[in-house]
Amino acid sequence: MKIISTAMLLCFSLCALSALPARAEVVDQIVAIVNDEIVTFSELKKVLNPIYAQYEKTYEGDDLVEKMVKARNEVLEQLINNRLLLQEARRKEIVADQKEIDERIAQIKSRFPTEEDFTKALGMDGMTVDNLKKNVEEQLLIRGLVQQDLAHKAMISPREVEEYYREHAKDFSEGETINVCNIMIKHKARADGDPDKALEMISNIQKEVKNGGDFEVLAKRYSEGPNAAQGGDMGFFGRGSMMKEIEDVAFNMKVGEVSEIIKTDMGYHILYLKARRSPRMIPVQDVSKDIERELFQRKIEELKGDYVKEIRKKAFVKIME
Repeated sequence: MKIISTAMLLCFSLCALSALPARAEVVDQIVAIVNDEIVTFSELKKVLNPIYAQYEKTYEGDDLVEKMVKARNEVLEQLINNRLLLQEARRKEIVADQKEIDERIAQIKSRFPTEEDFTKALGMDGMTVDNLKKNVEEQLLIRGLVQQDLAHKAMISPREVEEYYREHAKDFSEGETINVCNIMIKHKARADGDPDKALEMISNIQKEVKNGGDFEVLAKRYSEGPNAAQGGDMGFFGRGSMMKEIEDVAFNMKVGEVSEIIKTDMGYHILYLKARRSPRMIPVQDVSKDIERELFQRKIEELKGDYVKEIRKKAFVKIME
């Protein structure tokens, strides 16, 4: 099984896991020659470190050694193949869009609480922002090559989507689901922090609803929950996906019914059950786009494997022992 995909290389290179403990420093060395470029030990190590760290938690003895050797060989092959694809992209004068590079960097940076945390994570992996930009650019170049030379060969037909849907029917079945609207008032929502004020407020809202007030309009006006702007609409969900206090009440309600006041750690709630769905097969039209993406990616990986084999036949590749 392939240890790491092309798209995951950047992710692994950003991993902030430290190098394996108690290992001596190794002078950087060439592990492979790919035409007129080299792959270094440090490049290989950056990808392998998080894999090795995970393996050390799971395996030991001969099993650990076997897993590590296999991972090293497969990752090195992937690095070589990526280098060949990158060289081909440059030979065909494919260019990465600078705006997209900047957007990717901003997206990665947004995962960290502060700029300092971002820089620290890069430094722990021996990287700089310039290194990161170079990695992102290379990923986009390879993607551009794939789109130019392979994407048109990976078209997915409606028949293929239907076949996949039938063969994986169990993946597209769901149990009973309900669509609920929620009005929530936080315990500490009042200026004086008195939870009784919160209870008084939710009680008054409940009275408005029972006197004919529009639940979703009132949710937009008063609710302090995350779905307030949508009229408190929580969408459809199944059992096990919401707080137990909410589910225990919601799944025993009738459509159109408004609940009594419910107390949770978050605050006080009242619910309105908009709709209920019995266990069902999700219609193929609702998942066809997801199936197309899955099948397209599978075809692209197959085509890319054949593509890089053809490139490699004409290339000079030497793995250093």
